[in-house]
Amino acid sequence: MNVTGAVAGGTGLASITTTGGALAVTTGSVSGTGVTLVTTGLNDITLAGNVNGNAGTVTLTSGQAISQSAGVLNTTGTLTGSATTTASLNQLNTIANLGAFSANGLTVNDTTSGLNVTGVVSGGTGLASITTTGGALAVTGTGSVSGTGVTLATTSGDVALNGAVNGNAGTV
Repeated sequence: MNVTGAVAGGTGLASITTTGGALAVTTGSVSGTGVTLVTTGLNDITLAGNVNGNAGTVTLTSGQAISQSAGVLNTTGTLTGSATTTASLNQLNTIANLGAFSANGLTVNDTTSGLNVTGVVSGGTGLASITTTGGALAVTGTGSVSGTGVTLATTSGDVALNGAVNGNAGTV
């Protein structure tokens, strides 16, 4: 399924699930007070358009990979999700909180006034890389980050570790 126009949930949740193919937000956008994008089976989620969860939770669940080539993923709420293989959210995203997220290789890039890791974040058998350029990066007491290597970086603030960070056999 290709999203080529604006899908708006207004003040409610905007939710799209595909059971027979990939889900691509291409030239379109998805917005609401929360956004849920789901693929089942061995199907990818690809993001090239904007996804705006506003103050709600943005949940991305893929039976295969999650990738982002353009667009902005925005939430002043929480980003959660999972991918069977890799998840790369490497654009100029604006994310307040990173909740539970799992993949076998995870990249999250944020450009807001800082990012709080509030859930269990796992890079699985791959690197877990979390970067913010707008402020501090905090792994809270309820949060943790693990993977075969962990990279936590900020360009304009501190990295605060109040939760567990485990690079397993990789480098932290």
